[in-house]
Amino acid sequence: MVFDDDVITLAKNGYAFLHELKVLKSPNPPENFYNDGPLQTALSEMNLKAPIGDIMGKPRSTRPYN
Repeated sequence: MVFDDDVITLAKNGYAFLHELKVLKSPNPPENFYNDGPLQTALSEMNLKAPIGDIMGKPRSTRPYN
């Protein structure tokens, strides 16, 4: 799987949040709500394996806007 547990948890929390706002009918995402097939294909074509990098956050104070 291309997506790690943190990403899956974040997505599930997003579904629950949108349900609280009455945007979605269910707080639970549908089964297999992500499709990593295109990513798997791209990784295969480039002879790479996931993960290919890390995204590091920066403190809010370093943002160019508030």
